[in-house]
Amino acid sequence: MGIAVTVLSCLGKLEAQSAVTMLGIGLACGASSCWKSSEKGLTIMKIVIIHGQNHEGSTCMVSRELAHKMGGEIREFFLPRDFDKPCLGCYTCFKTELSSCPHYKELEPLAAAMLEADLLILESPVYVYHATGQMMSFLDHFGTWWVVHRPRPEMNGKQAVAICTAASGGMKSTAKDILRIYAEPFSYNAGSRRALEKAGFAFEGIMKNNAVKNGKIVDMALYSLTRSLEPYPVRRLSPEEIPAALELCWQVFLEFEAPEYPPEGVAAFRASLDDRERTRQLKFYGAFDGEKLVGVLCMRAPQHIGGFFVDAAYHRRGIGRHLFQAMRRDYGTQIFTVNSSPYAVEIYCRLGFVPMDTERLTGGLRYTPMRFEQGENGL
Repeated sequence: MGIAVTVLSCLGKLEAQSAVTMLGIGLACGASSCWKSSEKGLTIMKIVIIHGQNHEGSTCMVSRELAHKMGGEIREFFLPRDFDKPCLGCYTCFKTELSSCPHYKELEPLAAAMLEADLLILESPVYVYHATGQMMSFLDHFGTWWVVHRPRPEMNGKQAVAICTAASGGMKSTAKDILRIYAEPFSYNAGSRRALEKAGFAFEGIMKNNAVKNGKIVDMALYSLTRSLEPYPVRRLSPEEIPAALELCWQVFLEFEAPEYPPEGVAAFRASLDDRERTRQLKFYGAFDGEKLVGVLCMRAPQHIGGFFVDAAYHRRGIGRHLFQAMRRDYGTQIFTVNSSPYAVEIYCRLGFVPMDTERLTGGLRYTPMRFEQGENGL
């Protein structure tokens, strides 16, 4: 059986300060805002567990084990036994308050418990590679509590843990169902969309005729932010982060690629990094270890990789593949090109690229034209 445990802070930065060990898993729990201290010591922590199913199986046992390890007052709710209403999509909660929901009478005990809790544990077994339907329906009712432009203040900084179990795969997608935060700016609002992208939100698509603004039916853009389950999360870089990205590219180039080039080629690469007009037209993606930038991939139009570098200390950890996959999600047509350095040809081949010609030499830079196309390369 596989177990995935993700610790997060609802709309707040997690500070992991307390650790517990559960079923052989080292689990860091951000208890800094959970525990209420006093001069006489620690007071009781309130813990609420929302179970994504009625039966008390392995996922339930793991959640209870964590709660008992943390200690405190524990309340449990089982879905659908304690709440079995599907969201009607009536938008009443968005137009007024959650208390106006047609299901609020049944929902109120769970909502009140969540507001009082210091620690939330949301658990779900894997059902068809996702969270259970009853867990998804339950979370649908609370969209107004953590929608990015009007979150419920009481949820800010509240600590939570998402737990899922599976006999085989699906734990990552199941946990993502529980951890996702979404935003819906008007599709024409370029400023809001840029702000979301800088904050790490990923564009998912356009929702046609989804809202009314000043008497007109307009489209909405859908963005989401998920607490990454990967050790090195990837996101788009802001303009302020570009200098650090360029410096990482230069340092990795000097170590691994410059030895293959004549002085003319090294100078040409340095000049490309210093070309502000060129870098302004690039789209940068970064992989992070905490706050440290450890990998960079940059794209230029139409779909050409203009740079791809990973810190030497982080090689062979899958960071390059994570960067490539994150970039691919932003493009509908899965055709990409790159002029690979001699050092990187084998790496690109492992990603599914194929050489389109023999090695070339231009301005002292040696490179092999390569191409990736989904389906063509079996990926």
